[in-house]
Amino acid sequence: LTGLNPSTTYYVFVFAQNRFCVNGPLYNQTNPLLGTFTTTSGILPCVVPAAQPTGLTFSNITARGLQGNFTSVASADEYLVVRSTQASLSTLPTNTITYNLNDNLGGGVVVSIGAATSFVEDSLNPSTTYYYFVFSENSPNCSNGPVYLTSNPLTNSTTTLSLGSACLVPVSQ
Repeated sequence: LTGLNPSTTYYVFVFAQNRFCVNGPLYNQTNPLLGTFTTTSGILPCVVPAAQPTGLTFSNITARGLQGNFTSVASADEYLVVRSTQASLSTLPTNTITYNLNDNLGGGVVVSIGAATSFVEDSLNPSTTYYYFVFSENSPNCSNGPVYLTSNPLTNSTTTLSLGSACLVPVSQ
């Protein structure tokens, strides 16, 4: 059965029929079989995504910013992106904890959370190597979430550009 409402009790009546006859089908309407069932609340428990996103790349790299892009996976509703100046995180995301932008996580900072597969940074330090960790997450369409796939997050790193030489005051007009 499809198209049922959540948290609803349904009654099912089963009638015997003979459809292979002239003037059929004919139904036995005496003492039909009766069954009942109640649908669940409609929100299933969260399941850990089966895979991490792929292909983290960077573009528009400047001394102060960059854009990151990656490819989504079908088993995840959202993604948690963490930036760090260290090559690994000291702790990983914890199930049932909702992280917000700029939250600290494992020595890094949350820079993106949601279904988007791109992010923009504009307050970085020049000449600095940054490591990015992207975790698949399920939460908006399930209960007891969010849940994160913490094994083998998508990772990549890049270095921001230098500022170049210092500005000098012009000596003449």
